[in-house]
Amino acid sequence: MIKYEAIKCTTLNEIDDIISFFESVFIENHDLKDIKKTSANKKEEMLDHLNDKDYYLYYIKNNEKIIAAIYANYICERLYLSVIAVDKNYRLQGISKYLINNVVDLCDGKVKEIHVWPNILDKDKSYSYYLHNGFKPVLYISNYEGVDLNDYNKYGFEIYESKIENYNSEGIEYSFCNYKYYVDSPKEEYISYYE
Repeated sequence: MIKYEAIKCTTLNEIDDIISFFESVFIENHDLKDIKKTSANKKEEMLDHLNDKDYYLYYIKNNEKIIAAIYANYICERLYLSVIAVDKNYRLQGISKYLINNVVDLCDGKVKEIHVWPNILDKDKSYSYYLHNGFKPVLYISNYEGVDLNDYNKYGFEIYESKIENYNSEGIEYSFCNYKYYVDSPKEEYISYYE
């Protein structure tokens, strides 16, 4: 049972503390230069949306130290997990699952899908976490050429969803189709094939 409580971030100082925490966690697997660049972008986004009702920035403290944090946003029945991290000394206790469920609960039952984009295809260790916790990798492709991608489904992927959408550009109406396929894992080979 989780003995910690998720705290809503409400101040610039808390954002700074959360960014520092994220950097300390992600330095385990990433280059510091890349982390600093990502951190600057995330911090700006967090500041812009700090009081927006569909953005969620929560953290957990133990002994006055942040041990876990989550940043997510809700759009049209989808929860987008932007960043989630747990201090390596507190992993395997269900804290990340608790944070995700906390945010889902705050969305009042409106979440139908949870989207996650780990950073580096096969090399990102977070994929194993998401797969272990019941997430299914989905390959998302937008086709603007009017080609039926099912004719080119050489891997035999199961279709999760395909939907035709429209958009208007300078008074001209265009259509495109979004395909979502279940895949076994997020391989660069799949991305390259569909590009």
